Amino acid sequence: MSKIISFSPEDDRLEQASRWVLKLDSGFTAADRKELRAWFREDPENLQVFLEVANVWEKMDELKKMA
Repeated sequence: MSKIISFSPEDDRLEQASRWVLKLDSGFTAADRKELRAWFREDPENLQVFLEVANVWEKMDELKKMA
């Protein structure tokens, strides 16, 4: 039995979007901005997933303030 777990392209996209949101929150350079725009151009779905992750990230910040 193999212990290798396959991730779907959607899992990869979600991971990449999450990394971009974290990067945006922790420090973003002009080079990062250029790379992010290129990632958005690769597939229109990238932007959508990025916005969804950013929305969740923002809500987590609001919950933290309420705690």
